[in-house]
Amino acid sequence: MTNQETEAGETPLSEAQVNELNQLAWNLRVTDSNQSFTFSRKAITLARKIQYQQGLAEGLRTLGFCHIRLSRYTEAEAILRQSLSLFEELHHERGLSDVYEYFGIIHRSQGNYAASLDALFKSLQFRQQLQYKEGLALSFYHIGVTYKYLGDFGNALHYSLQGLPIAREIQAAMPESYLLNSLGGIYLETHDYEAALDYYNQSLTLRQRIGDQWGEAGCLDNIGTILLLQQKADTALPFF
Repeated sequence: MTNQETEAGETPLSEAQVNELNQLAWNLRVTDSNQSFTFSRKAITLARKIQYQQGLAEGLRTLGFCHIRLSRYTEAEAILRQSLSLFEELHHERGLSDVYEYFGIIHRSQGNYAASLDALFKSLQFRQQLQYKEGLALSFYHIGVTYKYLGDFGNALHYSLQGLPIAREIQAAMPESYLLNSLGGIYLETHDYEAALDYYNQSLTLRQRIGDQWGEAGCLDNIGTILLLQQKADTALPFF
């Protein structure tokens, strides 16, 4: 029996079903990680049944990201290694760019900033070749964040500011909200509290609009921190 054939009475399995599940998982990866987990796991199971390699690679990619969201870096890296291998076999450069971005996040979270930058610049190179604009905005965001962790605020600002107009050009609210929040963090570190507060408020508005409650909570905390540093404890308290 071939991949597409089924026993009598069974619903035929298809690549289109895998693609739909993967798209749902991808769309929800930030705003509803639990649902994203569910859809990506279903996509992986179905893709394996019908031996659909691209669908499997994409499902593993998103599942790996969901593990990153929960700080499960060992599990995420193992899953993403599988995705990377499949994307390499398929010569799927956009998928490779996503996986290298996620490796960059994992390395940064583990304090390995050199490895983080190496992975993130690999991702950026693929995205520049593809002119994958949402990906470019995210690459500039993540490179900026890693430089911020290194205390290199000049490069952090340089890369974050490159990403912002790209996100705005294509009206990509999620990357834009990330970049605004990162810029707020840079200005916080350099003690320009008014600029930091402005960027945090812009990010908060976007995150509320797109339903990113995790990001919204982070922005509220960041705004409260700025107000506390400005000796405005009573104003800060409702944000916390």
